[in-house]
Amino acid sequence: RISHGLQATVNGRLGSKWRFEGSGHATWKGSSEDRELANEYGASGRTAYRLFSGTRLIAIGVLRYKDYPDDPGTSGFSPYVGAKIDQRLPNRRRLAFGYKYEERRSHEVRSQYWRNGYSLDFSTPFIARQGRLTLGGVLKSQTYRRLIKVGGTRQLRHDMRSGFDATYEYPLSPHVLAAWDLGFERRGSNDVNKRFFAPSFGMNVGYRWE
Repeated sequence: RISHGLQATVNGRLGSKWRFEGSGHATWKGSSEDRELANEYGASGRTAYRLFSGTRLIAIGVLRYKDYPDDPGTSGFSPYVGAKIDQRLPNRRRLAFGYKYEERRSHEVRSQYWRNGYSLDFSTPFIARQGRLTLGGVLKSQTYRRLIKVGGTRQLRHDMRSGFDATYEYPLSPHVLAAWDLGFERRGSNDVNKRFFAPSFGMNVGYRWE
C-alpha cells in the first residue's frame, strides 16, 4: 500500500514559560494504533508550560474523524485529550510520563469504545555520545459499548493492551540519521478471539535538508 499525509503547524510563545502549538492534518490509507487502515482528518492543540528549568507540563487535545472506506459503519469521530510530564535529567537523559483518554464514536455501536492509556519513556546517550537509546512502555485499558458472551453471561468487551519499545538512533553524518527499533505489543481480552502477541523490528534511515 502507499500512504499519503499532509500537515500544517503554527506555534507561538507567551513569555519564557508558555508555548502553544496548533496543527491540522490529513492522512490517506494510514495505519492506526488499532492496526487498521483508514483515512483521517483532524486538528489539534498543544500547550506546554515550563514549571522548572528542566520540567515541562504538556496538555494536548485532538479532534479527528476516521473514515474506513471498506467498513463505513466503523467510521466516526475519535477525539482524545492527554497530558504529559517531561523531566530533563543530568547527562542529557530524559524521563516522561503521559496519560491519554480517547473515545471512538463510530456510526455503529459495535465499534464504539473508550480508552485510558498510560505511557512511560526514558532516553539516554548510549554506546557513543552521538547515539541515543529510548525505552518506552504503554498500558491501555479499553472498553467497548457492545456486549459479548463470556462464560454463559453477556458482558461489555474489555481489552488490556501493553507494549514495550526500544529505539536506538545514531547519526551517520550531519544530515543522515539511522534508527533501529525493537518492540512488542500484547492484547488481552475477555473475547478470546481478540487476544494477540506481536513482536516487531525495524530500521530506517532519514536524510535532512538544510
